[in-house]
Amino acid sequence: MVEIKSLELKTNLQGILSKRIEEITKEDLKQIEIIKLDYFEDFLIDDLSLFSNLKKCILKNYRLCQKEIEILENLSKLETLELINCHFNDKCKLDLRKLKLSFCENIAIGEVFRQSNINEIYLDNCNKIMLINLDKINKLNQITLNEMNITRKMAIDLNNSLIKNIYFNNCNVNLLAKKKLRSLAKNKCIKQENKSFSS
Repeated sequence: MVEIKSLELKTNLQGILSKRIEEITKEDLKQIEIIKLDYFEDFLIDDLSLFSNLKKCILKNYRLCQKEIEILENLSKLETLELINCHFNDKCKLDLRKLKLSFCENIAIGEVFRQSNINEIYLDNCNKIMLINLDKINKLNQITLNEMNITRKMAIDLNNSLIKNIYFNNCNVNLLAKKKLRSLAKNKCIKQENKSFSS
């Protein structure tokens, strides 16, 4: 039997693995490749270290301090990390194929994920997100911005980055950023869907 701290996670695993909690072994946990934890449902991030083959992790409503970040950094097979309404109190060094942030605010992505190996970042409804120093993230090739307000500063930071592919979905582009986006299109592969311009 493995020691799982979160009561909700125990309940979920019994359903997923069709076993009573007392029967669940470390070998059973190796079968789990995707997990979702929500702070408001009393899931403890500490339990993540039990899942050695985890490929995708979704965290909701967490404040990520050094302890939680170290647990994430030690998930060696993790490919995709999705954070919903999460906050960072420290820097995070990850090796990922994809990082998705939804409803996360006031994050300087280039600084928080400095020296991480991340191929793709997806930002959804992230207000006051800072795109400066994206080049500090190794291997970053693509960024998608969805349902966001694009400012002139964001357009400049994207232009100064080494990112080759930039996608805008349902973004509001203010007039000051409009000219910068034209300049951006000369240097990058840009795709825009359902864009709107505001004053």
